Amino acid sequence: MNYLPGILLRCSLIKKQKYDLILAGDVFVYQGDLTNAFATFYHILQPGGLVIFNTEINYQQDDFKLTQSGRFTHHKHYLEQLITQHHFKIIHYETPVTRQQNNEPVYGHLYLLTTLD
Repeated sequence: MNYLPGILLRCSLIKKQKYDLILAGDVFVYQGDLTNAFATFYHILQPGGLVIFNTEINYQQDDFKLTQSGRFTHHKHYLEQLITQHHFKIIHYETPVTRQQNNEPVYGHLYLLTTLD
């Protein structure tokens, strides 16, 4: 099984292989616009491959927002637009507590996707 940790997304070498699994855990909180990431996922994932990722929830109207913590939050509608535009389907979605900040829970989106092919 070929898998791709999220940290390697910017590496040009990854585009020469196809992967069965892409895992981007706690990666997208450091990136606002995820368009290029999803386009890369589409091109490097095997048909039937899986993508697992999380982001923090943006409760505002913006697609994404940089918070005072220095982390990005993403709106569910924005994420699901990217999922549809890049030919993925949702296998599983949930909103777990991803971390604590100032003794308060921070909720996130957790997605498991596969290709439509």
